[in-house]
Amino acid sequence: RTICNMFGGEGAPLIKDPLLDILLGDVKNERGENEEGVVTLGEIATEMGFENRGFLDRESKVTSPLGGLVKGRYKRSFLPIVITSRKRSIKTVFLIVTGGTATFVGKPTWDKLMEGVEDTGRTTIMVKLNGTRQEVTLSPQHSHFPDIDLIGTDFLSFMKAIFTVDYDKETCQLEWTEDEDL
Repeated sequence: RTICNMFGGEGAPLIKDPLLDILLGDVKNERGENEEGVVTLGEIATEMGFENRGFLDRESKVTSPLGGLVKGRYKRSFLPIVITSRKRSIKTVFLIVTGGTATFVGKPTWDKLMEGVEDTGRTTIMVKLNGTRQEVTLSPQHSHFPDIDLIGTDFLSFMKAIFTVDYDKETCQLEWTEDEDL
């Protein structure tokens, strides 16, 4: 079973909002000048114990529950996700967006995934997220999140996920039922 079976077509969600955009004044891929109070994806990854967008020797098995962090002025939830394409895996920090219907990867992640592949202009590819097949879309370069990786409700719904946030402890957790068919 893949996410394509649930959403029809090439894995596209039934409602894919082309106008999705979110303001991310408190989270950046890299900190620019005069951006105090901004948290970077690299800092979040370091706190989680890994290098953001670092290649892994092999695709690692990810089991439920998966723990993450709540960061930024606006208390956003982040999870460590292993993304695999063409038998190459990287671990990256994904922002959980429960108001978005699709899953996006930022340009830095896209470039790593597509390294060595001829650019055909495609903006969607099928990958594995934590071992589950998922279509991802390149974050729109005109949006407020061109370099941020976002998990949308397409993935959360498919995984039949339970997502909880503990704002007091600044942690979050993603749980799902292990399914041999996934």
